[in-house]
Amino acid sequence: MSYEEKVKAIRKLKKYQKDQKKVNGSLLLNEAWEPIFLKKGEESCLTFLHQVTGKMIEKEEALSIMKGLLRFVSLKDIDAFIQDYNVLHEEKDGKVTDLQSYCNELQKLEKEELLNIKMKKKDDKGFVYFLQDSADGSVKIGKTKDIKERIKKHQQDFNYRLEELGFIFSYYHSKTEKLFHDYFESKQFTKSETGDKEWFHLSRQEIMMIVEGESSFPQHILNSTKMVI
Repeated sequence: MSYEEKVKAIRKLKKYQKDQKKVNGSLLLNEAWEPIFLKKGEESCLTFLHQVTGKMIEKEEALSIMKGLLRFVSLKDIDAFIQDYNVLHEEKDGKVTDLQSYCNELQKLEKEELLNIKMKKKDDKGFVYFLQDSADGSVKIGKTKDIKERIKKHQQDFNYRLEELGFIFSYYHSKTEKLFHDYFESKQFTKSETGDKEWFHLSRQEIMMIVEGESSFPQHILNSTKMVI
């Protein structure tokens, strides 16, 4: 499922959130409540029994659930909604059982979209650069609009022991830098002599990826460098 399809699906889930509340999803989705059939003579009915307390759901609450279910199944495009829900549920390995989690994910996606819009509006062109400290082999990943001056400044700060591994131009260099930082997050540390947090203990293979340049960078990071119209 693509990013755009996922956003569309989650928005559709959010649209139906109120209807889920009408169905009383807290009872339906809580594993403690077990649906059971009661039979009296020739008549039978469906109700819910609490597995821990053994209490049966009250009549009015049961009626509320049933009415909500009727509203739910009568919703327009309900088949598409259920399909979208199940697709997203499978993507999360079945760990999520309520729509609120999907709404939370939607908020994250909307923030990312908002960030993209802000990036379009402001001049955020610049460079993301990579410098290696010959003393310990660690790599600095930073951003700048003036690549020559920034590298010169770092060389002075580190007594000219830094090696330039490369740099990449980006129309949105703040975002590109953040994506690189996130990509190598587990390797990040703070340089004690400067207090700079943009240093990383990278493997030989990861350093080679940087040296080889754009052809080796992850696609989602490369996408962040391109102008969005």
